[in-house]
Amino acid sequence: ADQRADREGHSREDDDDWRR
Repeated sequence: ADQRADREGHSREDDDDWRR
């Protein structure tokens, strides 16, 4: 969701989502 994290492949908010 975040452009900064988008470069890495996932945002901090999505980080919790993909960890689940």
